[in-house]
Amino acid sequence: MTEPLLPPGGTELDGYVLIRRGCIDGWAMVPELFYRCAQCGDLIEGDCRDNRSCTCTSMILDADAGRFGSRLGDENILTYRRFRRPQG
Repeated sequence: MTEPLLPPGGTELDGYVLIRRGCIDGWAMVPELFYRCAQCGDLIEGDCRDNRSCTCTSMILDADAGRFGSRLGDENILTYRRFRRPQG
């Protein structure tokens, strides 16, 4: 097994909080989450209902077939949540 990749610029992403690397119990396709390719750094929205891939085509969402993953392995998908400042 190879070492997980670091996205360009590292795991920090302005406006987002890193939740985890890889998958625990499947990929939740919900609006609160964003998935980032560790190779090219592109994001895919968690509530996307269209077929999508990142720029390097490592991370692919096949919405028609209900599949999501990375050809580089699940550990090379990083899950983020948009950072929101507390109100008041």
